[in-house]
Amino acid sequence: MKKENNNFYYILAKYSIYPGIFILVGLLIFYFYPKGNTTSTISNNTNKQYINIDQSIHITQNNAYKIRSQESQKIIYINNIGINVYIAKTSYQKQVGLMKYTNLSSNTGMLFEFETNTIHTFWMAFTYIPLDMVFISNNFKINQIIKATPCKNNECLIYTPKYNSLYVLELNPKFITDNKIIVGDRVRLF
Repeated sequence: MKKENNNFYYILAKYSIYPGIFILVGLLIFYFYPKGNTTSTISNNTNKQYINIDQSIHITQNNAYKIRSQESQKIIYINNIGINVYIAKTSYQKQVGLMKYTNLSSNTGMLFEFETNTIHTFWMAFTYIPLDMVFISNNFKINQIIKATPCKNNECLIYTPKYNSLYVLELNPKFITDNKIIVGDRVRLF
């Protein structure tokens, strides 16, 4: 009788321990897996990586406006709504971006053109106004919108999108809200 009891406990332990481990691992994955609405049109950066801004790139407001005056301007369209954009093509124009802007009208922005369809990171050094960063894929559809806040110190948050983009459009957040712009909307650039 004693030998049969030992076999019973041995068999019970042998065949119940593995399912228990799988259930425990599954619960841990479920608990620690990042949560969030995957269909969200506007997202905040959850990566929380920062960059220390070198003060040597500090630019005066007059120089920032001078650089933008050299940039070409066009009208682009999202859902047939026109937006006046400065076009940043050179690396210096991209570096300056909308630095030192104190006011941006609702239908004005900056379009960053890139040569490769990949992940392009941004930060808000010396940028005084909040912006919505609209990431546009190589098929001219919006694949992500990130809300960005001004960086007022030397350590700025790096905004990293989840998807590749060929263009990035920085806009006044009011434009996105007022015109109900969402992920998947088509952008007519040229």
